Amino acid sequence: MDERQVGEMIVGIHSFKGGSGKTFVALNLGYLLSMERRVCVLELDLRAPALYSFFRGERYINELLGGRGNAEEYLLRVRKNLSVLMASPALKDIKTCLRREDVEGVRMLGRLQEVVSELRSLDFELILIDNSPGLSYMSVNSMILSDLLLFVARPERQEVEGLRNLFDVSKNIEKPKYVVLNRSTGDAALPYEVAARIPCSCDVTMDYPFFVERHENHEVSRALKKLAEFVSRR
Repeated sequence: MDERQVGEMIVGIHSFKGGSGKTFVALNLGYLLSMERRVCVLELDLRAPALYSFFRGERYINELLGGRGNAEEYLLRVRKNLSVLMASPALKDIKTCLRREDVEGVRMLGRLQEVVSELRSLDFELILIDNSPGLSYMSVNSMILSDLLLFVARPERQEVEGLRNLFDVSKNIEKPKYVVLNRSTGDAALPYEVAARIPCSCDVTMDYPFFVERHENHEVSRALKKLAEFVSRR
């Protein structure tokens, strides 16, 4: 029997290339979903973390994955019903991640499962995992643990080709998989199911974590709201 309780879900957010808008989607999706449910954004991009630029924290998931402490000690509440688990921006921690051998990546699956279990015990109904771009043991670990996979890509040839790699690697992982097309300029057909098309706009910047809060009626916010509704229905 599935141990996941009714209403609980882990959403893995991936991209093949950096700069696709993965963190933008994760933060704004988390904001919208936190209107009705308790949400945690878990940052697993240990090579190029981004959340530290928005939120001031003192403890990072790097230490937690290393077996030090418990998840509750590392959580940072950023608004009502929304918390984050941030990755460390310290150069020494990034270098440690880059040196990690494959066997260490395999071992991390068990520790990541423990962290997710701890978050569930804290009554988080949704866990959004903001993964590193590309493919690694950690990102595949995240796919295995997730209930829903969102692959973020811009409508550019290299990124569309990258989607093929993400779908190929995850073909034996029997989880629902959808594309979130970011900076979309039309309705170009893709050989994959598209959960949302977020329009291209010069108004979008990353100087504030929650675009949807400051631009509630913007076309980008409307597209993100539709994505939040899509996730809520899964």
